[in-house]
Amino acid sequence: MARVKSEIIDHLSNDVFSLEATNRGAILRNIYLNKTLITSEVKEEDTKPGTKGGFFAAPIVFSRLVDRVLPFQGKNYLMPYPEDLDADEIDPKQVYIHGIHHYYTWDITKKTKGEIVYELTKDRLPPTYPFPHNSKITYKFEGQDLIIEVGVEVPESTTAVATPAMLTMHPFFKFQLEENSESPQLKADLKNIFEYEKDAEIPFSFNEPTNFENPFSDFKTLPKDLDHSFLAGNTSFIRWPNGLTLKITDETDPKTCPFNPLQVWTTGADTRNAFGVENGGPGNLPWLVANKKVDENLLPVVNPGEYKFRRVRYSLI
Repeated sequence: MARVKSEIIDHLSNDVFSLEATNRGAILRNIYLNKTLITSEVKEEDTKPGTKGGFFAAPIVFSRLVDRVLPFQGKNYLMPYPEDLDADEIDPKQVYIHGIHHYYTWDITKKTKGEIVYELTKDRLPPTYPFPHNSKITYKFEGQDLIIEVGVEVPESTTAVATPAMLTMHPFFKFQLEENSESPQLKADLKNIFEYEKDAEIPFSFNEPTNFENPFSDFKTLPKDLDHSFLAGNTSFIRWPNGLTLKITDETDPKTCPFNPLQVWTTGADTRNAFGVENGGPGNLPWLVANKKVDENLLPVVNPGEYKFRRVRYSLI
C-alpha cells in the first residue's frame, strides 16, 4: 500500500481550543488556545511527508537510537525505514529520530465535530519492521479540554510479538507568543532527572535517574538551554507572559505505565521559537530498560491481543 496518499485537512474547535489536523503523519499543523496560536505552525498548503507540525506523536520510538538499534527483551533489533526513502539522506547519523510513523499518510477511521481518529496499520510498515502493530492517534474534546491519545495495538497473528511502545507526545509550543516578549514559565513536579554528558554528540542518559532540587516546584521562567528527561508528577503548567496558562495532565492508566516520564526542552527557543513539555520520554528508554538502569515498567509493552495508549489532557487555566 502507498506510504503517501492524498492529504486531508480537518479543523476541530470548541470555545477554548482550535486545531488544524492532517492525515499526513497524523500531526496537528497548529493549536490555538483562547484564539492565541501556542504552537509552531505549518503554513504550506500541503504538508510534506515527515513534517512534524505543531504537534505529533511517536508511538514506538521517541528521540534517538544508537546505530538505529533498539534493544528489547534480550535482543537487538535493527529498525528499518520505508524502502522508498533514502535512509542515509534523512538519517545520516543513524539515530532513527522519532521513528517512522510521521513519514506516512494515516487513515481516518472516525470523524465527528469534536473528534478525529487516525490509524496506521501494520500492513503498511516495512516488511522488515520487527514489531508488526497498528497505531492510533486521537484528538478530541471533553467539555472545554483537549484530549490527545496515542495508542498501539498488536493483533494476534502468527507474526505477533511483544512490542515496546513509548507512546510519546511531542508538541512544539511557541516560546514567544509575540516578538521580543518575555520567556514563558513552567511549573511541574519533577522528581528525578536523567543526566547525560553535556558535550555528548548524542545527548543520551546511560544511568538511572537521580534525585535533584526541582527548580520548577512553582512557576519559574524557562531558560533557553534546558534539555532533559524527568520522572515527574502527572500534572505540569505552562504560563506565557500574557498570563495565558496551559495545564497538562497525564491520565495514562497505571497498568499501561505506572510512571509519568516528562521531557522538557528549550534549546529551540532562539532557533525555532519552540520548546517542548513532552509526556512519554526519556529518549534512551529501551537501552535503560535493557541494561536494568530503570524499572522495566517505565517502558510500556504491548503483547499480542492487547491495545495500550497514553492519554494526555490539555486545559485552559
